Amino acid sequence: MIDGVKIRHLRKQKGLTLKSLAEGITTPATISNIELGKTLNINVDIIESIAARLNVPKENIIKETNRDNTSMELIQKFSYFELTEMSNKEEILKFSENFMEFNLETNILLTKKMIKFNLLNEARTVINYSTKLSTTTEDKLNLILMETSLYSQNNELSKALKVLHQGEIIINENPSLYKELHLKILTNILLLEKKLNILENFTKRIDELIIFAKELKNNEALASLYIQKAVYHYSNKEYILSVESSYEALNFAKKNNDYQLTAVAWQNLGRAFIKLNKKDLAITSFNFSKDIKVRINDVHGLITTNFYLIINSQISNELLIKKLENLYLEAKSIDSSEHIKAILLYLSDLPFISFSKLNKLYEDTIDYFKEQGNQKLLSELYFKWAVLTEENDPTHHINLVMQGYQYLKEQHNKGK
Repeated sequence: MIDGVKIRHLRKQKGLTLKSLAEGITTPATISNIELGKTLNINVDIIESIAARLNVPKENIIKETNRDNTSMELIQKFSYFELTEMSNKEEILKFSENFMEFNLETNILLTKKMIKFNLLNEARTVINYSTKLSTTTEDKLNLILMETSLYSQNNELSKALKVLHQGEIIINENPSLYKELHLKILTNILLLEKKLNILENFTKRIDELIIFAKELKNNEALASLYIQKAVYHYSNKEYILSVESSYEALNFAKKNNDYQLTAVAWQNLGRAFIKLNKKDLAITSFNFSKDIKVRINDVHGLITTNFYLIINSQISNELLIKKLENLYLEAKSIDSSEHIKAILLYLSDLPFISFSKLNKLYEDTIDYFKEQGNQKLLSELYFKWAVLTEENDPTHHINLVMQGYQYLKEQHNKGK
């Protein structure tokens, strides 16, 4: 049998990529599978060709016994935990260059991080490759959840919902085996239907999922569900109920030692306390959330919390605009489209910001989203900008409306 661990070691030692080792011999995917121990019985001609390119006798890359793949498993585990520590876009891009060498678990985590940094094309490449690695129903369901996240991030919500329903069909063939994944898929369906405004009986359905999660003793799911319930109550101006749900979320997040969800629950508490005129409690909640996000290096979450702290601070109008402008630049530095949009729209509604400053911000933001190719946000921002220029610059106003309609039309034609 061919020794994948030895081949990987020799290839790395000689500075060869999967592609360069495979060229003229086999495919990079086959080399990857050999190194991962997924393909052990290889044609003799291929073994000889690999050995020749590595400049070693073929005996050096053949196992004499049926040794286990402990070394490769350790390497795979190291890669996974190395990735868990990464929170920088450039780091993740560099790490992803070797995605064909990773196992499915690592590639699923890699996809999550790519989606978070809006690396959607790269994430699609990893998902497509990982589909070839999936051998079990559980693997397929996890990839369905990743594909759903990718579609959702790209605002293709109907496609995301369709993929989730395919996962539901797979689970219904044997629901007792995949209860945890069933809960995740049902939760994602609920949230997507809410976004698409095709949802009925939200509170009833989320309460049913909470019962399901309690049966499974899944504290992470319970914290997430109570967070969604808090958000729902907040959007319906039921602020006391939002506070109560946030307390439940805190309870289960802390039981699970989940800092991320704990930070989100504190932030939701802060938002509800603002609406209840409990500003001191709100600021304390936001600061708790901020401290946790600093500790876990949640750069995206920090922008949200800092936004709430800034707009609820007792500062001058000039300083408020300055702080929000700095936060806007931070959002651009990490490619956080939704934060950029939210900060810009908030600035747009400030009665004391100058028209020239606002105009410049819109120009910069439009240029940024053109580079990103985000047509949905481009159409929204063109229309908002048009409203702001209607009185000050009627000619520019008409041009902005026309450009907004153009992007809206393109978005419609792509079925988004």
